[in-house]
Amino acid sequence: MAQAGDRLITRRHLVAAAVPLAVGASFPVRASTASDPIFAAIETHRRVYAEILALLDAQTAADRAVQQADALARPALEARLDELCGAEGPLGRQEIRASRRMAATVPQTLEGAVAVLRYLRELFARDDYAPFEDDGYRTLLFSTERAIARRITCSMRSPDEA
Repeated sequence: MAQAGDRLITRRHLVAAAVPLAVGASFPVRASTASDPIFAAIETHRRVYAEILALLDAQTAADRAVQQADALARPALEARLDELCGAEGPLGRQEIRASRRMAATVPQTLEGAVAVLRYLRELFARDDYAPFEDDGYRTLLFSTERAIARRITCSMRSPDEA
């Protein structure tokens, strides 16, 4: 049993806390993706990351082809492999920029905060890939905290203040 401050955290607490999350996850997201810039940042990173994965697959295939090629075909295949390897640097820098943009973008909605956290969790679970170093995660956590705090502050206001 883990302990948080003076309170014990039991399996029952974790299950009880997970129920609202599971129920909320079963409903469609209501937020417009146009109203929250984090969705565009996620999609940009998703697109660039997919391009990197495709490039790495192409490099692997080209390398295999070079290894299996005869002397006549080898120069053309090596040139293709060099071309693919040359594309990796610029595309990698593009992915770094997309990661930094995603970390620095403050979600405007709770749905956006959930979406970015979910995207990163799924990326790590699927590919064992973390797009940021510690500073990027700190930036992302601070921006997500601001989105949550903004929502809490709005919901705590009386109807006369809104």
